Amino acid sequence: MVEALARWRGDPVALGPGSFVPALERAGLARRLAAAVARIAASDLMRNGAPAGLAVSVNLPVDELEKRDTLSWIADQLRAARMP
Repeated sequence: MVEALARWRGDPVALGPGSFVPALERAGLARRLAAAVARIAASDLMRNGAPAGLAVSVNLPVDELEKRDTLSWIADQLRAARMP
């Protein structure tokens, strides 16, 4: 399994997701970050010839799991990356 994580690279330090994701959630932008992370991770795997059966894990905020369109939204991200 591959886990895709977001980091905020600043100068002089990099921040982990716990430092900036809550602000994105409050602003309603967490889905956009998750979409970008999922697309980049899936695209990288496909470009680099991922072995069969390899899984990608992307964390989602709890409120995303409660939305009706979450499964179709995830499928859209995988299709955009041309992932089978």
